[in-house]
Amino acid sequence: MSKSGLRVEWIDLLRVIAIFAVVLVHATETIYGFNVEFMETISMQSKVFAITALAAGRLGVPIFLMITGYLLLDREYDPEKIVRFWKNNWLRLLVCTEIWIAGYNLFLKFYAKQELTAIGFIQDLLFVHKVNMGHVWYMPMILGFYLLIPFVARALKGIDLQMLRFPLSFFIVYSFGYPFAVLLYNVLTGGSPLQLQMSLGFSGGTYGIYLIMGYVIKRGILKNFKSLFLTMVSIVSFLAIISLMLYSYHMGYAYNVWYNNLFIFIATVTIFELGSRIQHIYLYPIVKWFAKYSFGVYFIHYLIRFFLISYVRKWAVLLPVKVMAVFFISNFGAFVIAYWLDRIPKIGKWILYLKE
Repeated sequence: MSKSGLRVEWIDLLRVIAIFAVVLVHATETIYGFNVEFMETISMQSKVFAITALAAGRLGVPIFLMITGYLLLDREYDPEKIVRFWKNNWLRLLVCTEIWIAGYNLFLKFYAKQELTAIGFIQDLLFVHKVNMGHVWYMPMILGFYLLIPFVARALKGIDLQMLRFPLSFFIVYSFGYPFAVLLYNVLTGGSPLQLQMSLGFSGGTYGIYLIMGYVIKRGILKNFKSLFLTMVSIVSFLAIISLMLYSYHMGYAYNVWYNNLFIFIATVTIFELGSRIQHIYLYPIVKWFAKYSFGVYFIHYLIRFFLISYVRKWAVLLPVKVMAVFFISNFGAFVIAYWLDRIPKIGKWILYLKE
């Protein structure tokens, strides 16, 4: 495995791909209205672009989750290391998140002129009210996982990989197969009588399975599959996502792919496995620089997107051009801001969640 210092090169590459994917999906949602009425007003070429960009963007969060599982679930956690993990990882992430939530509230009040009350502010900080920023949902979710990662890692330690195949397959069927069945029923009939009776709590649900998949990929669960086969599977899965969305809109049903989509799961897992086989990243110092600030960009880019909305929507250019403009400007601005924040002593550690 190719490393640079303590960093794994292909992991950093996937980090960069993941953050670009996240920014892309938000840029696409800025310009396109993902509803039947809007989609009927645009050309087929524009519709295919929007759906493809949305599908590509949805790969970002699962990649981030699998990276987390890959890096954290095979560690040794004795009581002392658990406390250290909570202090150095969970607590720092919590503080970082609370700082950004406070900043978002102030931004929404003074720039967006939204009402801010003391009760609402406290509710946001306690994660009992959703901050009016579309990407913040990820942070309470990952904080919940971080709190229990040491215990999950200890539970997995020493379990033979073959023993994991059955329960993991079972939960994958219900976490990804069930939503797929509901989607097909909705598209074909316009209603869903299906109600899942199985509790998926111990699996961590959709996001927990992505974490576990990062871990089992590290254990070699897919090592016997040839790269060509995995590449074909990832391509076919991605095309299936696009086809499924196009068909659903054609049938008058607005389906905007989410992380519980079966083909998103398959595509992401195969891409992750293929990434793990990369031995060396050319121009790795550049990739490493982008990877370093990827988490900060996650927080910053949404603010830049917010500034751009009213301007870019007025441009007399094609919708895909507007999307790419938001994508590149948001990325460029976020990386530049993250770089300069890192220059301020202690800021990088707490605001950007940089490793020491």
